[in-house]
Amino acid sequence: MQIDGREIAREILDGLRRRPVPRKRMVAVLIGGDEASASFLARKAAVAQSLGIAFELVSFSGRESQGDIEQSIRSFAADSSVGGIVLQLPVPKTYDRDALISSIREALDVDNLSGRVVVVPPALGAVVAVLASCGKQFSDYTAVRIVGNGYLVGAPIARFCALAGIPHEVANSKTADLHGFVRSGDLVITGVGKAGVVDPAWLADGAGVIDFGFPPDFNQEKLAASHDRLAFYTPTPFGTGPILIAKLFENFYSLNS
Repeated sequence: MQIDGREIAREILDGLRRRPVPRKRMVAVLIGGDEASASFLARKAAVAQSLGIAFELVSFSGRESQGDIEQSIRSFAADSSVGGIVLQLPVPKTYDRDALISSIREALDVDNLSGRVVVVPPALGAVVAVLASCGKQFSDYTAVRIVGNGYLVGAPIARFCALAGIPHEVANSKTADLHGFVRSGDLVITGVGKAGVVDPAWLADGAGVIDFGFPPDFNQEKLAASHDRLAFYTPTPFGTGPILIAKLFENFYSLNS
């Protein structure tokens, strides 16, 4: 089964439209000229407009000092008209990502980058939504395999699995046998953003596949060709992307209700 992320996102956003619109605005911080990040932020801005939420994009060239950007984030965090701050990741390697994240007041951390906010990280929320669309939940799986341990995808999902007692393993750039790692999973979740990092031929029959990569971690033609032996998979585009954005705004509503 191919998952239609647009339909899942539409249901989430329709639910938000039945709630009072938060009066506060969302501020998104973009550092550098990464095209994928700019594209994703444009989609977030479009969803904000459709919900009637004020959305402000603050762009930095990547030549500013660490201190200047941290101060800018802190000034937004102190502004009572701001209800949420998005730090678009990844940031250029010349910056201390953790220090930038620490500049966001927890009550405004709609991505829950700190891992200490009451809202569900959007990637984790997206996985739960995808599984629910298939009549499944995390506890149905005995071998969750997570490829990539990044802040937005791998880390929060692995943290949840550890807390919930879900059997899981995480692969990173040092994993020697990625083929065997993927083959052993009944639910495979990827968030590397490197084209073709995982070969669909490695997947076990009956596995579920959730690809957060942008560009996608799976070759899309090969993945589609494997559909008859998989339980489900998310395509790119129109897979996890729309759900991530919908979950981000769900968090914004929750923090400002």
